[in-house]
Amino acid sequence: MNIKIGDTIKKLRQKKRITQKQLAAYLGVTEQAISRWESGGGSPDIQLLPPLASFFSVSADTLLGIDVSGREQRLADIRRKMDEACELGRDSSEDTVAEAREWAAEFPGEDDIQKNLADEICKFTMWDEKPQIGLLREAERIYCTLIDTNASSEFRGDTIESLTALYCIGFKDTLLADTCANQLSSMKYCRESVKSNIFSAWVQEHPEDEQLLFHSQDYMERLLTSFHSQVYSYVIAHIPNTPDRWDEKIRYFDWLIEAYKMFFGDHMLY
Repeated sequence: MNIKIGDTIKKLRQKKRITQKQLAAYLGVTEQAISRWESGGGSPDIQLLPPLASFFSVSADTLLGIDVSGREQRLADIRRKMDEACELGRDSSEDTVAEAREWAAEFPGEDDIQKNLADEICKFTMWDEKPQIGLLREAERIYCTLIDTNASSEFRGDTIESLTALYCIGFKDTLLADTCANQLSSMKYCRESVKSNIFSAWVQEHPEDEQLLFHSQDYMERLLTSFHSQVYSYVIAHIPNTPDRWDEKIRYFDWLIEAYKMFFGDHMLY
């Protein structure tokens, strides 16, 4: 890095057609210091980076030889691969965990990439009869760090849900899972519930703002999705899959279909 920043300073100085002495005078350092940087014998103090960047009209990243556009493209490629794996329901393996670990090491400051590593670890071993506890502890540390440091309530909520699943399924500790889940707000005070209640009341007095009823529709759709998930889980997990109970299972699914029809009509996309 020392050589790279020295080379950059030299190229920028020569392009600007100024001498080492002139640059030294601007920065308040000796001419020998400039010579030392450019020859790779040292590097400027960190407090000199802003005035250097200002003098040459470049970013600090450029001075340090960081390819910002290349970095952003790399991030975009990684996130695209993460999205594709999620959409395709790709199975996890030692290779996918290793790949996720490489991405996390490459971008330690990107929370979604760090969470992807923890998620990949959990998918790989959490459901095993004898999971790899060391790996699960690594995932736990990542989740806890993200919960403590990320300011986005939605990201934190998603991470808390993942950690709750890890405690319950991976560590088989329902008490700890319950404690973790209690960090989330109740359904009563989620944003969809609050917006639906408040704006519905407003529209009753101000019918010209009927478009605000979208929030009620959004809330009902989310409730229906949650209801669907719970009924499906109940039918699969709690009603024995024997011929004498099949009619009962079908009745539950018929009720779900009727609930969707009540809300969405004949829009078969749903």
